[in-house]
Amino acid sequence: MFRGSEADGIALGTYDVSEPTFVSFWNNTDYFWNGTNYMPQFATYPLRNVYSFYACAGSPSKLLFRFAGASGAVALGIPPQPGHLRLALIVGRPDNATQRFPIRAVPVMQTSPHASLRSSFTRGQYRQASKEIVAPSVLATPYENCFVSPPPTGVDTWCFDPIQKRRGLLWGDIAQPIYWSTSAGAGDGPDVDSVPLPVFSSATPRDGGEIKFNDAGALQNCPSQPASAPEDEGKIQMREEQAILGLP
Repeated sequence: MFRGSEADGIALGTYDVSEPTFVSFWNNTDYFWNGTNYMPQFATYPLRNVYSFYACAGSPSKLLFRFAGASGAVALGIPPQPGHLRLALIVGRPDNATQRFPIRAVPVMQTSPHASLRSSFTRGQYRQASKEIVAPSVLATPYENCFVSPPPTGVDTWCFDPIQKRRGLLWGDIAQPIYWSTSAGAGDGPDVDSVPLPVFSSATPRDGGEIKFNDAGALQNCPSQPASAPEDEGKIQMREEQAILGLP
């Protein structure tokens, strides 16, 4: 709602957005991906703190959050109680059935090598019933992915996209582990629960840091990792643009 200069003059507009959509990142450096399997950490790919961390979104990718590491204060500590960051985003309704919103993780270790850049994708969380009051039986049988496949008309429904659980803990609509890949060719490993990797008993939440999306002026570009390979970042950017355009 906007109030203009005329007496009692207002303008009203609406914009269809998702429910708060939680995205989570955690230190998963107790395992690394060698292109074929997840392997336990060792000297070349060690268990290591994520010293600083940046979260970015969109295409082109813009900075949402940063935590600059300092002595005695790292962004994401090591497992078995890994440091984790959870952010809540509100994204616009997808323009088509395949559009996704990219979220980029930029971990920085105190010394190289740095854990790999990762992008994850969401369509936004959708939690809404077809009526103000619905029967308990409707709530007990939620309908998933309403943004992709709208529920049938004339039937009471409860749209509810579940929170993702990985390694024994609940994370969010996006559950993004931070880990090493042995090379750019190794790419991203599969879902950590497809192996599965050992469960965590708990995690250590990261508070503090700086929210950057509401800074005055233009949004900052997503920062690069120190000494990151340009071809690696280029591949990430292409995947993000593909998602935001809704290309398969």
